[in-house]
Amino acid sequence: MSLLPTVTHELEALVAQALSLPPEAVYTGPEPRHVPRNGLEVWLEPLRPQQPEPGVSAYLYALHLRQLVVDQAAGSFGAASLALFERADVLRAALDGARPFADRVPALIGTALEGGQLATRDQELSLELDIKAVVYD
Repeated sequence: MSLLPTVTHELEALVAQALSLPPEAVYTGPEPRHVPRNGLEVWLEPLRPQQPEPGVSAYLYALHLRQLVVDQAAGSFGAASLALFERADVLRAALDGARPFADRVPALIGTALEGGQLATRDQELSLELDIKAVVYD
């Protein structure tokens, strides 16, 4: 039985808590729903799971942090970019090399947060990170 739905739910809750967002503010899907005005949108995009060795699965996600910044001129995102990277650092501390929800998912071996690709478009900032959750099957 796949632990993917359980791990996904736990990651959503953990990301929301780490970023001080309400639980319903973090969702999973292949595409964004919308960007709130001057707000943060956070979603997990499930990627193809891997099986690095027999009995072990790695669930991979692209974590998207996207923010519409309407009070700054296009191309001048310094403070807003820094704020997104600070949020990524909070997530990195909660996830990287940790077993944050092992009490609820005993098969969890560990989690990792990598990357930090920042993109800008018009008045929109987006930061993409990679999350890996490794579990025993």
